[in-house]
Amino acid sequence: MKKLLYFIFIWGQVAFANTNPEYTASMWKYYFPNSACEYNECARNVPFAALESAILSARKLAPQKLARTKWIMVIDFSQHSLNKRAYLINTQTSQSNAFYVSHGMRSDNGQGYATTFSNNPSGHMSSLGLYSMGGTYSGKHGLSLKLNGLESTNSNARRRMVVIHGADYMNEAEMFAQGYGGRSEGCPAFEPMYVKSIIERLNGDGLLYMYAHREARQFN
Repeated sequence: MKKLLYFIFIWGQVAFANTNPEYTASMWKYYFPNSACEYNECARNVPFAALESAILSARKLAPQKLARTKWIMVIDFSQHSLNKRAYLINTQTSQSNAFYVSHGMRSDNGQGYATTFSNNPSGHMSSLGLYSMGGTYSGKHGLSLKLNGLESTNSNARRRMVVIHGADYMNEAEMFAQGYGGRSEGCPAFEPMYVKSIIERLNGDGLLYMYAHREARQFN
């Protein structure tokens, strides 16, 4: 009954809560009861709907990994590409850090937002859903981290070589000069100065979730 009442209350507040950090903290406390949210961040900087969707997917698709992982990254493609919309969260401390991240070139609506998504091997689009890590390698972008798609929306990630990597086009000054963030062939690409630390944290038991508001999603 307590859980049912929680979800009735929380989902009734989603439209407002997505911009209210206290709802995010309350949700975090629910799933991670050992967090001292009166003292800690408790992922308040992460949009509520994106984080809730990530945790629900992880509880369903990778519960054992969720229970032991220290790091989760949530990418909120509902935000403009000039926003720091990739949130790396430490599940033990509940602290988060935000980064710029690319989306697929064909996902873009021409105004810097990702609005179309695809699992098609030749789509050059981002794929929504939950990912686990598939190990590192050194490629054309240097150190990179393979991703395993865990849902029907991203099951071709390995075939498509969708990986975490750094990219020169993820340059803050250049992105703001052109008015939109860097665009990839579907990979989540980051500023080169940060990608090594991101990969080191996620590699192994880390989880990645790519999110977009339902009303903004189109699938190809």
